[in-house]
Amino acid sequence: MGDADSAAGRGTRLAVVGAIIGLVPAVGLGCVRVLNSEPPEVAGQLAGNIAFALVYASPYLLALMASGVRDPGVRGGLLAAIGLLSLVASFSAFSLVSVVLLPATFVLWFAAARSLAASGRPLATSVPAAVVGLLIVATVALGFFALWGIQDNEDRCWILSYDSDGQLLRWESRPNLGETGRLKNDGPAMVSYDGGVTWQRVGPLMGSRGYCTSDIITNSEAAMSLGFLAIAFLGTILVTMRRRLLYRSWHRFPFR
Repeated sequence: MGDADSAAGRGTRLAVVGAIIGLVPAVGLGCVRVLNSEPPEVAGQLAGNIAFALVYASPYLLALMASGVRDPGVRGGLLAAIGLLSLVASFSAFSLVSVVLLPATFVLWFAAARSLAASGRPLATSVPAAVVGLLIVATVALGFFALWGIQDNEDRCWILSYDSDGQLLRWESRPNLGETGRLKNDGPAMVSYDGGVTWQRVGPLMGSRGYCTSDIITNSEAAMSLGFLAIAFLGTILVTMRRRLLYRSWHRFPFR
């Protein structure tokens, strides 16, 4: 009994360590997004940047919540599912910058294995917990998909205006003409762009600089994503509080 308790304790500690190892780079990814954005993007998508950071941090916040589950079988089942979510997040960026989350994935799976090894009834508790965990993972995945895949992202354009003395005025939104790479301006010409590259012109204002991008998370997209995340966290809280229901429900199945 003492060895089992010790193994369960190590599983809990490993889950916390894995969560911390994942949280640090996840927050870093959110910071990188902000630092790589132009000022009007940062101001215009505050909610979007928060949702982006929370989506990447969600596997490790969920792992922290799961680490508090006393039953090692339930904890192991949840951590196994959360580890899968962390694995998907590790390869979610085309640039593979998110691969920094991969070490946390292996730590979470190791914590799941240690927890399951300490469980006296692993099938009766870990299987239903893993099933519920996969539903939670799917909900978080919907939150990630909501950031970009649900609504059509039209190009959004801004122009930075100067006055006649060459002093900066402000960033102003400019409408897209409905054609990719066409920005409507107040000057005598409309200037095309390629891939969001900034451009220069001389017009009625002493000068101006503008750009367009489709890499924008709107407030509605952020709200949908945060809604899915809220459901996932609420589900995890219910599992950690009602873990006995998982065992009782699973125990009723004739084929287990």
